[in-house]
Amino acid sequence: SEFIAQFLNKHGVKNVFMLSGTGSIYLDDAFAHQKGMRYICARHEAAAVGMASAYSKLLNDVGVVIATTGPGGTNAISGVAEAWVDSAPVLVISGQVGTQQLSEKVRTFGIQGFNIIENVKHITKYAVRVDDPNDIQFHLEKAIHKATTGRPGPVWLDIPFDIQSKEIDMNNLKEFRPFYFDKEKSTLKLDKALTALRNSEKPLIVFGQGVRTSDSIEELRFLMNELRIPAISARMANDILTDQDECYFGMGGIRGNLSTAEIMKECDLVLALGTSLTHAQAGPEYDYFKSMKNLIMVNIDKKEITKKGLKVDFPFNVDLKLFLTEFNNKIKETVEWNRYSGWLDTCKEYEESNPIVTSEHSGNPINSYHFLDKVSKHAKDNAVFVSDAGSSNYAVSQTLKMKEG
Repeated sequence: SEFIAQFLNKHGVKNVFMLSGTGSIYLDDAFAHQKGMRYICARHEAAAVGMASAYSKLLNDVGVVIATTGPGGTNAISGVAEAWVDSAPVLVISGQVGTQQLSEKVRTFGIQGFNIIENVKHITKYAVRVDDPNDIQFHLEKAIHKATTGRPGPVWLDIPFDIQSKEIDMNNLKEFRPFYFDKEKSTLKLDKALTALRNSEKPLIVFGQGVRTSDSIEELRFLMNELRIPAISARMANDILTDQDECYFGMGGIRGNLSTAEIMKECDLVLALGTSLTHAQAGPEYDYFKSMKNLIMVNIDKKEITKKGLKVDFPFNVDLKLFLTEFNNKIKETVEWNRYSGWLDTCKEYEESNPIVTSEHSGNPINSYHFLDKVSKHAKDNAVFVSDAGSSNYAVSQTLKMKEG
């Protein structure tokens, strides 16, 4: 347990979210006494995972959760499912009964023992029970690698009670050696996609949180500003660009505003960057893009590109930063290129003719859009907003103006 706390501390983890229990008591104690780390106690394991997930999204880092055995682990499942959907890199470390009490054949064993790994392996990128204390470094390294590479997501390590307190041989620790794809040797076939973009009259960039996780914000800004292409965001990416970005028009889809709906309806080419194009974003039958003739889609998760009902004309199952770097270089090499300023002006007209907040929203009782508009104007650049679901989420998504910070 002390090795785990030290390992994560050395890897930059400074905050751990937990709800203590007998089954994880050695882990709890190790993290509580680890210098340079802070533990935050939640009232429910699902809340602890939610906190870790928000932490990982805000800092683009791994969120860590400690939970006890049995109901401690099962309580965390709903939070892990959300992290799985949101592609949030969260590491859950759960306590388990002692190895002598483990059983694969009965429903429960020991004191509140439960085979948690079999129940979470379908909503995690890596889930394993640690049965040998000298394998702990291997599993930690592999879990963090899996959580943070490719499409990010949650991982889970289940550690039996007696393994938590075992001594380890520092000279006999097994290491994980990942295979890294050599980005420098990759040559993407971009010509046909570039030709489709060149022939387009009303292209639209739709981007998701893959822009953040691939560290491609500046590459996105270059493409958007160089060619004057309008851009809208997915739900998880509406804080990547700011209100000061001239080509950015806010979030699209069912939670978007009227102007983005008009832009989506009229565009003839969509460049989908690091987004899954969910039904909430693109329509029940991907029909929000009524005039779309070509779809260029870049996603690290091949399953998103090939999913049922979505027709992708130019698929790129590749790291987004690699794609944008090569794509932008091709644009720089081109002497003459279309600039879409006329189409951009049309999008601005849609935005001006469909204001989100008007004078009708002022007065009593307080209108949520009017309230959020005032809050947005007075908020500091580094303010963090947390929204509930339902109507409040719609109002926040449409009204808050994002700032640098």
